Amino acid sequence: MIFHGSPKYKKSYDHAVTKDGMHGGRTVMAPEDYNYTVPFPGGGTVHQFYYNGLLTIWNGGLRDALFSAKNANPTYELWVTGISMGGALAGMAAPYISQMGYYPPNQIKMISFGELRIGYMDFATRYETLVPFAYRVVHRNDAIPHRIPLDAGYRHHKNEKAYGLETIT
Repeated sequence: MIFHGSPKYKKSYDHAVTKDGMHGGRTVMAPEDYNYTVPFPGGGTVHQFYYNGLLTIWNGGLRDALFSAKNANPTYELWVTGISMGGALAGMAAPYISQMGYYPPNQIKMISFGELRIGYMDFATRYETLVPFAYRVVHRNDAIPHRIPLDAGYRHHKNEKAYGLETIT
């Protein structure tokens, strides 16, 4: 399962942003946008924009495609990946699939690239029980994974693999 990064076409992103009523049509989050949170199924607090984005894609056909693939290949593991905004969606999809019981945790592998912080500490600490094999790959100089600041209450889930100088958290 692959999630692409921010859409090439700004108009489609603006529509998605405006549709859920967030960001006032802006394509970049402002500090006041960090407070838009929702409970994650089973516990934890996540950013509303990424959770609603996942549910829109999930209910728009991803669920059916996943179940078709799983039924055709019942012994396969599920690998979930994405970059930037797609990394945030991958980071949200993997534990959602686990929490809902669609795949057992040990059959889900998640690797994201440039994933933003998507949840609070209560979500980040649950993450490794839902998706034990999870890695966030980041470049030391990439500002996107750290765009939502720690003082807004958000935390990255484990495990980070950084390249380009020392590891950051």
